Amino acid sequence: MGHIRKIAVDTNKKIQAEVELSEHSVSIQGEIKVRAEQGQKWRKWQERKRYLFIVGTVFALSGCGAIEQAPEGLEPYTKTEGNEKTQLKVLYSREDITWSLVMDDLCSKFEAENPDIDLELLDSGSGIYEETLKVKEALNEFPDLFEISNVKSYVDNDRLGEIPDSVSSLIEEPESLNQRIYTVPVYTTTYGIIYNHVLFKQYNLEAPKTYEQFLEVCAQLNRHKIAPLVCGGTKEDSVAYWLNYFYQKDVLLIDEEKDVQDIDGDIAEYPAAGKELERGVPDFTSEEYITMLQDYQQLITGKNVLKDSVYMNDSQIISRFLNAQVAMYYTKPSFIANIILADPDCISSMWNNVGKEIEDDKSTVRLAWFFPPTKLGTTIAATEVGAQFAISKECAGDPARYKAAERFFQFLFEDENYREILKSMYGFPTTKKRILYPAPSVQQHLIVDYRYARKEKSFLMANDISGGFQRELTETLSLLAGNAMTAEEAARYLDERWREIRDR
Repeated sequence: MGHIRKIAVDTNKKIQAEVELSEHSVSIQGEIKVRAEQGQKWRKWQERKRYLFIVGTVFALSGCGAIEQAPEGLEPYTKTEGNEKTQLKVLYSREDITWSLVMDDLCSKFEAENPDIDLELLDSGSGIYEETLKVKEALNEFPDLFEISNVKSYVDNDRLGEIPDSVSSLIEEPESLNQRIYTVPVYTTTYGIIYNHVLFKQYNLEAPKTYEQFLEVCAQLNRHKIAPLVCGGTKEDSVAYWLNYFYQKDVLLIDEEKDVQDIDGDIAEYPAAGKELERGVPDFTSEEYITMLQDYQQLITGKNVLKDSVYMNDSQIISRFLNAQVAMYYTKPSFIANIILADPDCISSMWNNVGKEIEDDKSTVRLAWFFPPTKLGTTIAATEVGAQFAISKECAGDPARYKAAERFFQFLFEDENYREILKSMYGFPTTKKRILYPAPSVQQHLIVDYRYARKEKSFLMANDISGGFQRELTETLSLLAGNAMTAEEAARYLDERWREIRDR
């Protein structure tokens, strides 16, 4: 079925941990085939809904009640004859094709197992999801269950209902607002660099341990006429991804790393000296934030990034990555799934059955991952909620719909279904219960590196940035990427807009 390979994990405190990882290549190839087939499922959605309705009717007429397995500690939900069909309006983002595919599939499965509940999937369009949600609110078409990011504004407008205790109790660290829980985080994600291990091996390069080593890797690739980095992406906020790294490097760790001394070649870290950062209150005109914006602009417009790639969509980026025109891409782990859909062979093992690296490897692309280190080698994983759902106040006020919504959430967190979400999105669980599943080598290394890295909230989450200001930020970064604005001008503009929006 596979082989056992030992890898060494270097933590930011120089701890070496030996971890045994099992590669399930057969299972993985099966999963790849399944994901490729899912691309056709959305086009057949309406036909499937009609079919599932017929199947549900046959079961009801035959008198066959069904008892579905509930998560541990919860009472199973029993479907009986005579139950009226409850309709739930559901809305989630389609900006990420992998996310929409897995949710489409799970919604279909939920209806098959719950014939007394009908899910009406609302069209979120191809634009900015949050804007779509606002439009539906204005048109009085607010959904019952929906993906959400700007939680506070909807709570302030009294649009959300509380999450059932039976669901929030499944979550390891549920977020509360006004001592109430309004959201269900489905998974968390991070940011890091996907790279082509074949190119690294060809030019004798290794994943860098410091930022200076990272710049040297870029220089080596440039000398060989390979573009070190590609930026951009289909999602509008992809232009802001690198801001997470420079926030860590220039703002978050500025006090910690400025007094670090190099003693006989060994790095000695000392407690933070100087001012304490006031989290949640970004000062864009401060020296640290201006440096953050300067470093961002210098990277995006410099020779280490493929020219004009900031304007490319996902397909264009994947094409250049698979053609070995570019070596690295800073993004979320879920993007790995998009590359795999285009080329399933890119996750084939780089090691043979005895754990040694294949010498005569004919492949042109092998996916690998690393978290870009800071100046002195601190490895930080920026954490962010990948997706979270809420219930409308109207839904919570209707006992039948509220019960159906509760059942839908319970369904999502059942082992088999939740495993599918985590595998598809390369995400990390939010539940108290751990979920195990076979994973390709790149995902195994990602999971281990994430486990031992220092965790800090992403720039957006640390400063509670969402809604209108997030769009302002994205547009400003696009101007920086096009050299249409200086870092100092961007800092003044962002600081002014931040204060205006915050004080509303």
